Amino acid sequence: MKFCAILLALVSTVVAQSASIAYPQDGTSFAPGSEFTLTIIKPNSLSASPDISAAIGIIPCNDDGSCPTLGTILFKGLFNPQYSTPPGSLPPHQNFTLQIPPTFSAEKAQIGVFRSYLTGAEATPAHETFATTIQVTSGTASASAPVPTGASRRSMRITGKLNL
Repeated sequence: MKFCAILLALVSTVVAQSASIAYPQDGTSFAPGSEFTLTIIKPNSLSASPDISAAIGIIPCNDDGSCPTLGTILFKGLFNPQYSTPPGSLPPHQNFTLQIPPTFSAEKAQIGVFRSYLTGAEATPAHETFATTIQVTSGTASASAPVPTGASRRSMRITGKLNL
């Protein structure tokens, strides 16, 4: 019985600290070279989990649908989610204005995020990964995608290929 209570507490702590991609949603289409806003949200948590950094990449998916790594890095740097000003409908979040590489030719691709943070009273280092699958269509670059309702437009434009 005690084991179940401890396991439930650990699982709820991990889930409460999880971040996710609010936009783009799975299946969203972009043209090579187009800019888009990636919104990462981090729901409120009862326990402190200060964020350290994030790396965001894009990679073509394999024939079997798997997308194993971050691939081409579109952003690497600080992750500092904030509330909207004035307060809106989103939890703490951060927007990143990114660009699909102009020479990107895959149809199905994954945008993956690696997030590092500290957790617990002793500030134990931790990390998580999460992703969304997009479609890259042929043709000319489209206009920048809209920012979700309630999101602030704090963004950073990073283009080119960066090595971790």
